[in-house]
Amino acid sequence: MSDDQESVKRMADLLKSGATMLFEHCPQCNSPLFKIENETWCPSCNKQVVTVKEGKNVEYAIATFLEKVEERILTKIEDVSQQLSNEHDLTKLTRLSNLILVLLDILSKTKKFHQQ
Repeated sequence: MSDDQESVKRMADLLKSGATMLFEHCPQCNSPLFKIENETWCPSCNKQVVTVKEGKNVEYAIATFLEKVEERILTKIEDVSQQLSNEHDLTKLTRLSNLILVLLDILSKTKKFHQQ
C-alpha cells in the first residue's frame, strides 16, 4: 500500500473512531488535521500538532503544551516505578532506575522552562 493510501486509511479510521476532521492543515505535509479528544493530530505525519491562533497568547500555548508534557512524564515515571517494584533482575533494576532518573531530569527541565 502506498503512503497516500495508508494516510487515507488512517483518516478513515480516525473518522470511524469519532475523531473530527478540521479545516486546518498540517504545516509540514498539508494533510487535514484531526481533533482527537482535546488534541490535534496529523494522520500523515502521525504527530500531535500544536497550533496557536492569531491573537492568542503564545506563552499560554507553550504553557499548555508543557503541562501536557509534564503530565505524560509523570505517567511514565509511575509506569516505570511499578515495573521497578516488580523487578528482581539487577541489570533490569539498574536500567529502570536510570530511566526514572532521566525522566525526572526532563521533568525538572520542563518545570524550569515553564517558570521562565
